[in-house]
Amino acid sequence: MQRLFTSILIALLASLFASCPSQAQIPPVERQALIDLYEATDGDNWHYRQKFRSNIIWLDAPGTECEWWGVRCSDEPDPDSGLHVVTGLFLPGNRLSGELPPGLQHLTSLEELNLGRNQLTGEIPGFLPSPPLRTLDLAFNQFTSFGQAPPGMP
Repeated sequence: MQRLFTSILIALLASLFASCPSQAQIPPVERQALIDLYEATDGDNWHYRQKFRSNIIWLDAPGTECEWWGVRCSDEPDPDSGLHVVTGLFLPGNRLSGELPPGLQHLTSLEELNLGRNQLTGEIPGFLPSPPLRTLDLAFNQFTSFGQAPPGMP
C-alpha cells in the first residue's frame, strides 16, 4: 500500500513540475529585481527561500529563477527575446521585513503579487505595475503610506 501511495505521489509531483517552466531564463533586470527583493527584505531569515539561497549556493545560476520559491514565470518565452518573464510573486507569511526595493518596478509583467502577512515597512511603492497586475495582496504589513512613482514612471 505504501509503495502504491509513493508511486502516485511521485507521478503527481512529476506532472506538477512538468507544467512549470524550468531552466527558463528571464531578463537580467528581472533577475536583479528578485535579488534586490531578497536582499532588501532580509531574505536570509525568510521562512521559505528554496533556490533563492541554499546552504551551498548563493542564488542559483541564471536560468533557474522560475524555480525559486514563490516566483512564477510565463509559460511561453517572449517570441522576440526568447526569454520568460516573471508573472507572479507569492511570498505571503514568509517573514519578509524591511522596505520593498525600487527594483520591483522592473517586473513589468506581474499579474499577481502576494506579499501579505509579513513585516514590510515604509511606503507602498507607487511604481507597482498596474496592468497587467490583477491581484495585489499587501495586507497585514506595517506600511506607513502610499509612495510616489519615480520620475519618468507613469
